[in-house]
Amino acid sequence: MNISTIENNILIVAQDPQDQEFLSALLKGEGYNTDVCSSAAEALEKLKQGNFNLVTSDYDTPRINGIELCKSIRGNFRLRHISVILLMNTKDPLSKIKGIYAGADDYIERPFEAGELLARIKASLVRLTRDLDANPLTKLPGNVTLSRELEERIKTQKPIALGYVDLNKFKEFNDRYGFEKGDSIIHHTAMTVMEALGRRGNASDFLGHVGGDDFVFITTP
Repeated sequence: MNISTIENNILIVAQDPQDQEFLSALLKGEGYNTDVCSSAAEALEKLKQGNFNLVTSDYDTPRINGIELCKSIRGNFRLRHISVILLMNTKDPLSKIKGIYAGADDYIERPFEAGELLARIKASLVRLTRDLDANPLTKLPGNVTLSRELEERIKTQKPIALGYVDLNKFKEFNDRYGFEKGDSIIHHTAMTVMEALGRRGNASDFLGHVGGDDFVFITTP
């Protein structure tokens, strides 16, 4: 995942081309960057390769199962920070409850009302930053989320491996080459660790940025 330009990038997952066009035009008009796809499988590929922080998805169409898409996003450590808003065709409370339990952050009913949709998207993006205590440079979760994650994993009593990444003499590098170069190194380090966990670890692994040049990851032994 490219973490350098993650702000305000939204993936629209909708089977109906008219929905794609309407949502894309509405969001672009508000300054958001958008991409569209028409199936859950395509959505997951785009999410793994892209830099999105919010998804709007059909709840239930022949090519898109919003519940399963939510579960896939929440089950992947590289994706689970992404906010998900489900586009509902029904007012059925049970369907909404299922969506929330699957990991959706919010939902909106068809027919869409532009003001409400934009308000819900903005609120989800605000909650994303607040809840993840995300590092502003890497967008990785910080100390609060790390502590919560460790507590939950310890409760399961399953074996875990905890790794700590620190860059030697990073302060000296910053002093000599400047903060812009230093930020670039932090970016590169975050992506390197993330890619290594993606290749050798599990989808449930965790990576946090606890400040400065310090990172912590949780994986299995």
